[in-house]
Amino acid sequence: MLQNFLYLKWTVALIIFALTLAAGAYPFLKREHYGNLKNFPLADGFVTGIFLGVGLVHMLPDADRLLHQGGYIYPFAMLITGGVFIFLVLCEALSYQLNKDGSSAYVENDAEGGMANNVREKVDSLTMPVIVTLLLSAHSFLAGAALGLSPSLPVLGFLFLAIAVHKWSVSFALAIEINQSALSLFTRMTLFIFFALMLPLGLLASSLISARYQHHFISEAILLAIAAGVFIYLGTLRSLKAPLVATQSYRIQQFVAMLLGFAIMAAMAIWT
Repeated sequence: MLQNFLYLKWTVALIIFALTLAAGAYPFLKREHYGNLKNFPLADGFVTGIFLGVGLVHMLPDADRLLHQGGYIYPFAMLITGGVFIFLVLCEALSYQLNKDGSSAYVENDAEGGMANNVREKVDSLTMPVIVTLLLSAHSFLAGAALGLSPSLPVLGFLFLAIAVHKWSVSFALAIEINQSALSLFTRMTLFIFFALMLPLGLLASSLISARYQHHFISEAILLAIAAGVFIYLGTLRSLKAPLVATQSYRIQQFVAMLLGFAIMAAMAIWT
């Protein structure tokens, strides 16, 4: 019976793995067909809403709950998240200043500073997809571990539905983020497949490691708080740097798409 339950867990993990690949397929196909995803403002707004929802509604409250369960009354989760957010703002400012200094000879011939902005966008385009992939992969690994530790069939079914919906939206968002970068096709596919594999690997790890360790919640809470800070940054300051689309109507549609992404993440918190 126990062996059959383990097989069921692996079946669930493989279904979610396939769903992850399916959700990310469209941005990859669109990128290969049109050459870029810069003409995808509605999806970009949707991604922003998802990142905000993941950070504010899911990761940060989960980190705070874990620390409170461990007896930590001080809001360390908020402190860590805020520290990460401030650190990323500082890195952004330093990166911009270094890029500006490094391209000052070109900027002198460009009254609008367009060359500096291009350099800045190129650096962001190369580094941010990697950071986002690593953080989402860590969260996916923990989700897989939760599946592996499911004590009963009803709990497993509940987690499957919650994670499946979550993985679809987040996978779509990550695929857009990756395909908006200047990375090669091989690198983009490698990043996304790495992310997709994290959930099955998390399930494997939790199945192999016994539940004797009592203080694993601390490292999980810290990881969640760090990830929350990054996603709040991605959904706020970084999104504000994106160029506005051409028309007022499209800007409104982009804002509505952001609200939709955030609303989906917020609604999922009812069941997760």
